[in-house]
Amino acid sequence: MSKYIINNLISDLNFEIKPENEIFEDLINEKSFRIEKITSTGQHTPEGIWLEEQTNEFVLVIQGSAGLKFFDDPKIYDLHNGEWCIIPKFTKHRVEYTDNLTIWLTVHYE
Repeated sequence: MSKYIINNLISDLNFEIKPENEIFEDLINEKSFRIEKITSTGQHTPEGIWLEEQTNEFVLVIQGSAGLKFFDDPKIYDLHNGEWCIIPKFTKHRVEYTDNLTIWLTVHYE
């Protein structure tokens, strides 16, 4: 067995694309940071719910698109292939929409 891990963020989609299938996968989970792959299939944060992370969050859309909204800002920020943002810890935010297939990479860090 190799000591190296090589994988592909896009080509390992082994599930049927349905609105109820959203997959969260930790790629690395260390004490000071966590890298997570999220595969969304049209999901959004339920109305009236705001997400608020205990860590800073770097968010990158690898494929597809998504809309982010922040509690203190009426604008919806559209993220497309290759676009990223940083969400400071304790910032209330929500996902307004995702494409039928959106692949995210998030890095949670102090």
